[in-house]
Amino acid sequence: MDVDTLMMDADPARRVDLGGPDAPSAARLYQQIVALPPGRDGRRPAAGPRPRARGLIPGWRMAGRRPRHRTRTALIGLAAAGAAVAVAVALLPPAPHRPAPAGGSAAAVLDAAAVTAARGADAGRPPGPGEYLYVKEVTAKGLDVPTVDPCGDVPVTEQAWVSADGSGRQIGTFPARCARSNFDATYRKGELPWDLYGAVHANELPTNPAALQRAIVRRFEHGRSRPSATFGYAATFLNAGSPPALRAALYQVIEALPGVANLGPMRDRLGRPGQGIGLVTSGTRSELIFDPASTAVLEERMVAVSPPRPGNNLDAPGTILQYTLYVTEGVVRSSTATPPPSAASAP
Repeated sequence: MDVDTLMMDADPARRVDLGGPDAPSAARLYQQIVALPPGRDGRRPAAGPRPRARGLIPGWRMAGRRPRHRTRTALIGLAAAGAAVAVAVALLPPAPHRPAPAGGSAAAVLDAAAVTAARGADAGRPPGPGEYLYVKEVTAKGLDVPTVDPCGDVPVTEQAWVSADGSGRQIGTFPARCARSNFDATYRKGELPWDLYGAVHANELPTNPAALQRAIVRRFEHGRSRPSATFGYAATFLNAGSPPALRAALYQVIEALPGVANLGPMRDRLGRPGQGIGLVTSGTRSELIFDPASTAVLEERMVAVSPPRPGNNLDAPGTILQYTLYVTEGVVRSSTATPPPSAASAP
């Protein structure tokens, strides 16, 4: 995200409608600018009537006369007043950022998330020499697909340790009845799964939203843009050690996708409250739940929507097809260590 975009996004008045010349607020402003100064005794002099406003500048609507000196004086006064207001605003301490209302548009919600992320909220960083990025997730897939394997659709808790050179370790723990499916895998340089890509290459991805979207499509979608896939990649990289500028750009990539919608307040499968954003494609809705105060991603999931069709396996609307819960993230010093609770990106 460039500086101009950040300044525009942080402008508290960019969505405020300003009154025109005939607005009551404009008339009051004019009265304050051109009112006669009080006398030395604290009272106004009796001489001369107080000016009466017709719109912002008197005389603009007076037939048969052209405003001259009064118009010029009023314009100079307005310019001086505007400069004074600008200086006063510049000297005020910055107001704390507040997330956009949950009932606003998807653009407003994601704009607010991008600004908050750019300020460093929930920022991660790639691992340095001798370090690992630790990520803990709970994932379940194929929840709607019948299977003869009783462990085929159970959730698995995955923990990964990602080093700076792209090597690492990943272990998976299934429920006790499916413990035979547990795994502990070691990856050599360049063999890590795609969902941990951001941990190694976060500093290589562009932070301009349009360029970032093109990079995701080129590297992971084989050059053919699919909004649902872009949504998924962007959501995943938000919790992959991404620094502030990249996280802000990822939220803007999601905002730019056609059809993205505000789902309002939601809770993830752990009961954590958050803000929901969704995108419907081919009979399914990709959903992202994040904490609007910290911008930490809590859960990503796919849900069937009406009508039942091959794209959603003919499932009833509301059926959860798969989900990923993001539990903990942080940089550690070994491939067996875990970050303290305070370093977790999500509670």
